[in-house]
Amino acid sequence: MKQRVGIARALALKPEVLLMDEPFSSLDELTAKTLRELVLNIWRDPSLPTNTFIMVSHNVEEAVSMADRVIIMSPRPGRITGEVKIDLPRPRVEHLREPTYFRFVDEVVELLEKQD
Repeated sequence: MKQRVGIARALALKPEVLLMDEPFSSLDELTAKTLRELVLNIWRDPSLPTNTFIMVSHNVEEAVSMADRVIIMSPRPGRITGEVKIDLPRPRVEHLREPTYFRFVDEVVELLEKQD
């Protein structure tokens, strides 16, 4: 409930950009899924001013399922070490079992592993 309130409070200001740091990490899977869908619905709604979401996530599958671009950052100092453009049609729910989705996940994981 706190996560929902936090997102609602941020959206009440009608921002053009919403910055989120691990917004679903402390939630059970069903609640996280519901909130992911809520965020994507807000993003798709042309009547709302918030049309850009920047989200920090350590969950690769979450990032690939939600994002148009996944940017990989180095641990410290923070710098961009890779980028994957996610070219999957929306809504993506129906594409999350396709080989293309898993290729994107694998590509992001490979870039992360190169940092080690």
